[in-house]
Amino acid sequence: DKTYAPSLAYVGTGEGMAAFGWGLYATMMGLRGISGFYQKQYEARHGAFAQLNEDEQAEYTELSNQLSGGMRRRVAIATVFANEPDVLLMDEPFVGLDYVLRTALHKVLLDLWADSRCTVFFVTHDIDEALALADRVLVVSHGRIVYEAPVKLDRPRSAEALVSSQASELRLKIMHHIGSDSSTET
Repeated sequence: DKTYAPSLAYVGTGEGMAAFGWGLYATMMGLRGISGFYQKQYEARHGAFAQLNEDEQAEYTELSNQLSGGMRRRVAIATVFANEPDVLLMDEPFVGLDYVLRTALHKVLLDLWADSRCTVFFVTHDIDEALALADRVLVVSHGRIVYEAPVKLDRPRSAEALVSSQASELRLKIMHHIGSDSSTET
């Protein structure tokens, strides 16, 4: 009896990124449950890197280091979408980027998502980023959902839509629930 297990992919920040670079780390984390194709893919890639001699590992590292941070993140996002996951977990993948690059990567993400329509759980501490990307915002505090709201802004989301009265009202409600604006009532 086969039980369906949705495929799961992950893009985020962490120590693994430092050792392998964005693209390889994201690919390695593109696992289908605990076993299956993606686990074998991870083991094969990790094993292949380990089999390289010191000079070959240094050459790979040098080549991957030639990519800009933004390009590494584009590669990571494209790589996980190429694996066609059912669910994509993104843990602050654009943290630390300037506004222009972050906005460009939002477009890359949204374009790839429009083609795949997989479920994306996007973790961010940036309210504007949540409004730009999300269909639904969840505010989590101490492991519990304390607020949930649909984002009913038309796609694609223009700069005007993101500063509209509807977006501003939702932004204030979110701020109230994360404790940033104790004077606002919802």
